[in-house]
Amino acid sequence: MQRQCRRRGDSKLLVMQGMGKSFGGRVVLQGIDFSVQPGEVHGLLGHNGAGKSTLIKILGGQIPVYEGRIQLDTQALSLKQPRDAIRAGIAVIGQELSLVPAFNRSDNLFLGSELRVAWGLRDPLLIQRRADAILHSIGFAVPDNVPVKNLPLAQQQMVEIARALQRNARVVIMDEPTARLAQPERRQLFAAIRRLCAQGVGVVYISHCLEEVLQIAQRVTVLRDGMRIHTGPAPEVSLDQLRNWITGPSGMRTATRPNPTRPPQYMASRTPALTLRAFCARNGPANDLEVQRGEILGLAGCIGSGRSTLLEAIAGGCPHRGGMQLYGYPSPVRSPYVAGRLGVFLLPEDRKRRGLVMPSSTGFNLVLSALERHLAHSGWVRPSACRTTIQRGLALFGVRGAAEGQHPIHQLSGGNQQKVLLARACASQPVLLLLDQPTVGVDSAAKAALHAHVRRLAGEGVACIFVSDELDELRGLADSIVVMHEGRAGPKLDPRSVSNAELLLLIENPARSSVCAPLLE
Repeated sequence: MQRQCRRRGDSKLLVMQGMGKSFGGRVVLQGIDFSVQPGEVHGLLGHNGAGKSTLIKILGGQIPVYEGRIQLDTQALSLKQPRDAIRAGIAVIGQELSLVPAFNRSDNLFLGSELRVAWGLRDPLLIQRRADAILHSIGFAVPDNVPVKNLPLAQQQMVEIARALQRNARVVIMDEPTARLAQPERRQLFAAIRRLCAQGVGVVYISHCLEEVLQIAQRVTVLRDGMRIHTGPAPEVSLDQLRNWITGPSGMRTATRPNPTRPPQYMASRTPALTLRAFCARNGPANDLEVQRGEILGLAGCIGSGRSTLLEAIAGGCPHRGGMQLYGYPSPVRSPYVAGRLGVFLLPEDRKRRGLVMPSSTGFNLVLSALERHLAHSGWVRPSACRTTIQRGLALFGVRGAAEGQHPIHQLSGGNQQKVLLARACASQPVLLLLDQPTVGVDSAAKAALHAHVRRLAGEGVACIFVSDELDELRGLADSIVVMHEGRAGPKLDPRSVSNAELLLLIENPARSSVCAPLLE
């Protein structure tokens, strides 16, 4: 994508100076200076725990006590609650959208600022027309006759952006906006960002996808351990420089190698770890699929293609029918509890609603799935084994701010919450591991660690199904790739013989499979 969002002179739309914050004596921000110009996309980068989340929470009015000063259009701001940020013209679009699922797009757009006529009555027709106009201004159409929970994720994200415009937002903060979007939806989002910039809106763009940030941003700021490491024009920095600034020289990790050579131990066994025959999830199309012992199977497809639904059904989380076998034995998985007893573990895409117990501690969340199978004896939990598992998991995945597992999980950043889920997956010692977008919102070092753990588990004979929107990640990690479209799984592809362009073409139009390289036997 070409940079079409140009800086407008040297004027500053938003200025943050000397920003500092501590929690219980632990410094998380120290003297941060940050600014955004009109019509600019400013990339904010850093590993999980670097201070990004704290900085944007201050800007969104979620942290009322902080050091430093904030100015918008040279006017000093005092942001003590989210309402103050909204009134000032600052909108935060987080990783978890803040829409009301049962409301349609118009009701969500004007929630709290309903358009009314005489006697205080709502005017639904006026609301609908105004919503159409706002969405048209960012070049997007969203149906108005369905609850937003039934909309594709890309359209939900556009409703969030449109709501920010409806509130006359001058600065829009996007936290991992493409984390759960496939390539077609990402292009639509980038087009919307270009239109925002053309209207003079400043965009703070937070992402762990460094290539994406360098494509869309005019400037980048890197935070590490609560301090500002670098701020400068995006065209003047390289990927290697960004990685070095983000992790520090001692934290550099080897990037994922394309298709690393791994002994195919699963080929020694003729009995597949997982066999699906005429398997239907939620009354969808019937699928036949085999995953061998120790195989990493990558699932590609657009949002709504049926990847997550298939994993849910295998783990007993949604209605299904058809044949399912584990290591040759019929395995009727009717609930996640039964799946867990059989050694089938699902790491869900929506970590907060379906993966974590938010009021509980980090340690409890980490060992939750392993308690019955590995950390208890005769119905009694072994505290020493739990402590060892927690300490090992926190250290292995570099979870920051967890206080040896005693910290409430909801107080961790989104990336660190994801790391806890990954540690739980390893602690559960599965025979079949289902990973749905497991690297969303985690930094490059944690992603490399996850890939290493998945390869290790596969080398020990664990069958893995890995869903990701990042085609490089799939091709670099998976032994085989299956493209899904409208709930139907295609044939297995050899990731060494298919390019990103060919995969993308298959994802968008499965009928054109003739362009792809030879299939796996």
